[in-house]
Amino acid sequence: MKKSIFAAIPVVVSVLSLAAGIFIGGNAKENSNTATAGNISVSTVQKKSLNLITPSEAKEIALNLAGFTEADVWDKDIEPDFENGKFVYEVSFEKNGTDYEYVINALNGDVLYSEVDKY
Repeated sequence: MKKSIFAAIPVVVSVLSLAAGIFIGGNAKENSNTATAGNISVSTVQKKSLNLITPSEAKEIALNLAGFTEADVWDKDIEPDFENGKFVYEVSFEKNGTDYEYVINALNGDVLYSEVDKY
């Protein structure tokens, strides 16, 4: 039993390190130095130490996947969030009567979800 407790110490230390760098904050803007998910925020320094992508990088991933440039779309929104234990960016935008929504993993830039809705 003690061996399994000691084996878990690196994981606990990693989680506590992340938690120590998180603080209560307001909504973050795309150009802000802080990303906020609900009442949890991660600063630029913490993003770099955790190797998280930035909101702008998440936006570029979504735009590239849709085949657009930033100038092609409107009503752009990037919301940091926690989903299924992962820090993600929810990226959405519109073009020609179509809504595009992507959930991008903030740790590695993987697209976890995408949806395209015509209205």
